[in-house]
Amino acid sequence: MNEYKARFYEHYHGAHVAPRKGEATVAQLQARVPIFDHHWARLLPADRAAAILDVGCGSGGMVWWLQRRGYTNAAGIDVSPEQVAVARDLGVAHVEQADLRDHLRRHRGTYDRLVLRDVLEHFERPEILEILDLCRAALRPNGGILIQVPNAEPPLGGRIRYGDITHELAFTE
Repeated sequence: MNEYKARFYEHYHGAHVAPRKGEATVAQLQARVPIFDHHWARLLPADRAAAILDVGCGSGGMVWWLQRRGYTNAAGIDVSPEQVAVARDLGVAHVEQADLRDHLRRHRGTYDRLVLRDVLEHFERPEILEILDLCRAALRPNGGILIQVPNAEPPLGGRIRYGDITHELAFTE
């Protein structure tokens, strides 16, 4: 990771997330359950012992939800030590601070599902191909990758731009 990005991620929660969304609470996690149920539940493996990794898990909301749904091997990684600390303070188990590329290289053939929600837009285009290759290598046979990215070109026109320097694609083209 670039040194400048590492400096931003070091205080990502306090400088970027909390000012917009408030401090993370268990009540906020619970309020997101219907959203996760609606958008993600049908994409999950039936096997509750499946190894699922939320890459870029932030404060651990999806990991918390997966664990409450009975997924015993749900875990998360985030590059921000501050985000990981927030997740742990909320009681989210199996969340660790890690660079996604390093982690995926060390865990080849490990996961049944990888979840990348609002992650890929933080990288330049050539890096995205490398990350997707690493994801594929980290999957078990018949594993899958679930990806969500913001739509920067909505169908009704205009462009969505982030005020956060970590979103690489917000500052190109």
